[in-house]
Amino acid sequence: MRGGGTLDGATLVTPCYPPDRPRLDVLRASLAACGVDAPHVVVVADAARPAFADLERDPAVRVCTYGEVLPAELVSRLARGPRPLDRFRGRRQGGRLSRVHWGWMVQQYVKLAAGSVVETPTWLCVDSDVAFVRPPPDGAFIASSGRPIVLELIDFPLGEGAPVVLELRTAACRLLGLDPAAVDHRAISSGWIVPFHAGVVAELLAYLDDRHREPWWAAIARHGASEYETYGLFARYVHGLREVDAEDRRWCWLVYDLAGVDDEVRRAVDEEGVFAVMVDAHLADDPEPALAAIRREWARLAEAGPGPVRGGDERGGRPT
Repeated sequence: MRGGGTLDGATLVTPCYPPDRPRLDVLRASLAACGVDAPHVVVVADAARPAFADLERDPAVRVCTYGEVLPAELVSRLARGPRPLDRFRGRRQGGRLSRVHWGWMVQQYVKLAAGSVVETPTWLCVDSDVAFVRPPPDGAFIASSGRPIVLELIDFPLGEGAPVVLELRTAACRLLGLDPAAVDHRAISSGWIVPFHAGVVAELLAYLDDRHREPWWAAIARHGASEYETYGLFARYVHGLREVDAEDRRWCWLVYDLAGVDDEVRRAVDEEGVFAVMVDAHLADDPEPALAAIRREWARLAEAGPGPVRGGDERGGRPT
């Protein structure tokens, strides 16, 4: 198999909920089409598990619930809905968390707590609105030094999202006890395929528990921080990159506009180092134009053969 079919020994982690199941099916189909057979942990609410159980027909997939992944106290609070997390100081509606932002926070907790079920030293956080368009090369998720990689994008064009990311980065600094003015403001750690290293995550969560004298998830909610900026800043400025190295890797091309989506997908394929696209889940109720463009790219690559790109069904099936 050409390319990093095992994702350099990492496990994929994708939080999901029923409305995003069609996008998750495309992600699974894209992995099959690109010859990626790495373990994939899909995390869903306990009540939603039956809607995802069929995924486990694929031996690479394990469906886990919040009850299996998250701390018991957090699971109990989540069962009561958004109100227990109202201390979150970010973008709220009417002084309380909107349902959307509540779900966003739960997904952050899942990614940080995934080490409770993941059996590999590294996991890749991949949202359900990501699809692979070509096989990732061997070593894509390993730093140039050969050590685990921390994503650190330098001068990334954030556009309209810049204020939000900078707000989250500042919140993460305060959560970690860092001076926001002392960190590199050219760098961000937010991405769409983001590797977490088990040793760094464990140290981060213990650090937050100790520093704030409350559970790590409560401290994150209280400060309005995000998982990615918190992890990246901790790895560089607190952990000191003892076990990992930070590098700028742009694995994923962002699709925010359905106009000319075929050209967008082709540009992603032609861009060095890119092997996936993210079709923003909030872009439109119907992501079909973008998904159709992605399927056409799979077909084009398959026809170009030989190689690992091959057909797969869109219910997460294995290649045919």
